[in-house]
Amino acid sequence: MFDHVGIGVSNQEKSKAFFLRALTPLGIGVVMDVSHAVGLGRGQKPAFWLGKTDDRPVPLHVESTAEDRKTGR
Repeated sequence: MFDHVGIGVSNQEKSKAFFLRALTPLGIGVVMDVSHAVGLGRGQKPAFWLGKTDDRPVPLHVESTAEDRKTGR
């Protein structure tokens, strides 16, 4: 299962506003907000990250999780 996903965005504030309008009705909000990225999710778990970048194409980061290290290998 995915642990978190991160995408690069050219305008962090506009992207945050867009995704909050779409995801707030699902109970998803800002969990972490730092100068270069914002993490959206539920509770204390940021699962969807928006990171400021000027790179093209924009980076995509997908991280998985497992029950333990042995299972995750």
